[in-house]
Amino acid sequence: MANDDLTEILKKAILEGDDLTRWATLGILYEQSLRLNRYKRPRGRPKKPASKIQSLDAWRAFTLWSYAQKLSVDARSKVSNRELIAFAARVEGMMSVPNQERAFPPGGDFESSISRGKSALEIDKNWTSALCEEIARI
Repeated sequence: MANDDLTEILKKAILEGDDLTRWATLGILYEQSLRLNRYKRPRGRPKKPASKIQSLDAWRAFTLWSYAQKLSVDARSKVSNRELIAFAARVEGMMSVPNQERAFPPGGDFESSISRGKSALEIDKNWTSALCEEIARI
């Protein structure tokens, strides 16, 4: 009943009121609609990152690249993606990083993600990349 009364008051103010009342009422309604729209969830699929460099795959590959840089050049060429993923997952576990913030949460298969990230960041088989070195300097 209260909403019906409010609706009638607003209709009367908009249709029969003077210009000042009408514009003030419309302004209040506009501000309320903006406030309500702020809390709506966006429709559809989530937006993709602006570039492949900003993707989750690239973040994972950059994480492994940073670990691989601690190895000697000879060891880097022999280490596999799977070994680096296992090492990174152990490090995240020891640091007690929450699952939602981990690059490698438990139970995941990340090898294809790493391959996509390595191609986006131009990382070669020896884990060298000019692009990653540039990002690391920033």
